[in-house]
Amino acid sequence: MPTRNKPTGNKQGGVGLVEVLLALAVLLFTAMAAGRLQSIGMHSARVSGFHLALDQLSNEMIEILRVNADDAEAGLLNFDLIPDGDTDAEGGDTAGTDDQTTADDDADGDTPVTDQRLLQWNNRVGESIPTAGGSVNCAVSFCDIAIGWKEEIDGSLHWQYYRTRTQL
Repeated sequence: MPTRNKPTGNKQGGVGLVEVLLALAVLLFTAMAAGRLQSIGMHSARVSGFHLALDQLSNEMIEILRVNADDAEAGLLNFDLIPDGDTDAEGGDTAGTDDQTTADDDADGDTPVTDQRLLQWNNRVGESIPTAGGSVNCAVSFCDIAIGWKEEIDGSLHWQYYRTRTQL
């Protein structure tokens, strides 16, 4: 009687559909995680660039104030151009106030160089950081410099402030 070969096990040649789907799912998850990490890294680099610009702009304003220390101590260089911002210590809204954007008291109507520097500085703040504006508040021998801007945190925009106090 002829003998038949009995199968000794379930030998499979090749890869099954389940293994392929599982490999694709792992690959897809890995690609999505890598994309998310890249997105977070780009956002962090952008915010870091803003913070570097804040420090540079603040130092620039300190130099302007120190060069014009007499006007600064007299309060002639005070201004607040932070849009929709809150810069005073009591927490009141100071948006839209403009204490002193020009210190032009002479009759010829020319704006002094120091005021042009202040306005140019505030324009550079807005160019460096979208939605930003600056303020300066000097009293006696100290000046407070603030820069306010909106920053996205956890999916919504929040006001952030960078404040510096310096002695003239």
